[in-house]
Amino acid sequence: MDKTEHNNVPAVVTDYIDAIIKKMRYRKKVRAEVRRELADHFADALAGCNNDDERNAQAQAMIEEFGDAMLLGVLLRRAKKRCRPLWRTLIVRAFQMVGILFMMLILYIGWFFSGRPIITTNYLEVMNSQVRPVADDNQNARPFYRKAIDAFVLPPTLPPADDPSLPPELQPAAPEVLDISPRPLATMTSQEKQFLADWLAANEQSETLIRQGNRKPYYWQTYSTNSETSELMGVLLPDLADYRRLANLLCMKALWQAQHGQLNDSLDTVLESYQFGRHLHNKNILIEQLVAIAIKANAMKSMRIILAEHADQLDKTTLTAVRNHLAEIVSTEDFLIGFEGEKLFMYDEIQRSFTQTRIGSSHLFIQRISRLGSLTGSDYGAAGQWFHILFTHPDREETLAAADRFYAAMDEFARYSPAQLRQKGININERVEELIKGNFFLSILIPALERVAEVAHRSKAESLATLAVLAILEYQKQSGSLPQSLDALVSSGLLQSVPVDPYSNQPLVYKITDAGFTLYSVGPNFNDDDGVMGTDEQGRPRQWSTNSDMLFWPVPERE
Repeated sequence: MDKTEHNNVPAVVTDYIDAIIKKMRYRKKVRAEVRRELADHFADALAGCNNDDERNAQAQAMIEEFGDAMLLGVLLRRAKKRCRPLWRTLIVRAFQMVGILFMMLILYIGWFFSGRPIITTNYLEVMNSQVRPVADDNQNARPFYRKAIDAFVLPPTLPPADDPSLPPELQPAAPEVLDISPRPLATMTSQEKQFLADWLAANEQSETLIRQGNRKPYYWQTYSTNSETSELMGVLLPDLADYRRLANLLCMKALWQAQHGQLNDSLDTVLESYQFGRHLHNKNILIEQLVAIAIKANAMKSMRIILAEHADQLDKTTLTAVRNHLAEIVSTEDFLIGFEGEKLFMYDEIQRSFTQTRIGSSHLFIQRISRLGSLTGSDYGAAGQWFHILFTHPDREETLAAADRFYAAMDEFARYSPAQLRQKGININERVEELIKGNFFLSILIPALERVAEVAHRSKAESLATLAVLAILEYQKQSGSLPQSLDALVSSGLLQSVPVDPYSNQPLVYKITDAGFTLYSVGPNFNDDDGVMGTDEQGRPRQWSTNSDMLFWPVPERE
């Protein structure tokens, strides 16, 4: 009820009670109870009055004693709240807290999603200045390599080789392109050899340009992007596949020259291919370094093929000259993988993926993270991940510090060979997980680098093994017999030191056999399988296979 109804109290009392109840602003049931209690109190007090005047006078006096209706309403509300059960108080407080938290959450999410990153550094310019040495433009090999790419003639398409024994539906569906990966020419058909000869002749200009570039002391390129944002994620690297084709051109040219009796020219061409790869290994962008390592590995493989097929035709003078040339190149070479370019990629992405604001700390920029997550296939949309991103993810400065720790650790790990890592009990993947634990941003951007550093140690082993093969053949030419050990090559001055196997931390395995000698690494399985070359799933010889040894000598028919 909204009005006081009591027959035994005057109107002034009912008005007063109504004013009190109005100011209480409490639950309806409680207000009714208070209304009834006040009316009964006034009725009992006025019961002894003889007439209306006396009742009105007494009622007015009581109202004055009670005091202001507004204040009394507030006091009654407080009294009723104090008297309510504890469980009800807890429920009320809980709902109030939920309401407050909900409002705070809305405000927080609004603040979170309104943040924007601020680009403070042009890391594209930093990268370009980092890779360029203090040298004039005319000392750069890059323009010559670029011209070699432009002049390059792609491998020809071979005519389909129809097999009369097969029905038409089983004949080759499409012609194949000439395979220009380095391999013994004995594995090629006469038709393939003719196509190879024509292709090599068509690419003489590219070969000349590569040689001219190799004479330059430096190699660097100016990186660019396909957008106006200068973000390193969009850096263009269009020439990597072309570089591999150019290197294969040199290797196949060397094998062709050897096949046609031009052994000195052949070995010189192989060294040109190696120098080409060494130029490209500028320790900047990781994929460029891996391509350079692959180019050098193909050059060393090509040299071993030539030595295996024509060792009896090579005199000691030629072997000495080639060994000295290769030793000079290798002695000044830093085989390790560098991460400076990758670090710049990370710095640039951090400044684009974290907001920077005057209020509160920096946080992830959701629009950017959504894009990165879709590119990497990461589950950024999971509920637990969203909670982490919104509330517990490290901020920009913490992420920068974590990235620095990660790359410092990778620089350290890269110095250790696989055998040393195993001896020290270092599991790179586990260490990386520890370094980036709790950082979703780093987890989606940092690649699996366990094998990357390993590739550099393989490259060094392959170069030193090829140098050892040259020294062994030279020793044989000089003394008429094979050395009893690799130490004999050091004592005779043919090697500076015994090449070390990155998978055993011991010298490469050298054995004299009935057919000559064998030289191998125990390979990624860390077991000496007696020089048995590893194979792929089809049983074909495969370099650095995880199921056996890496055989440097004798050379398998097709690696």
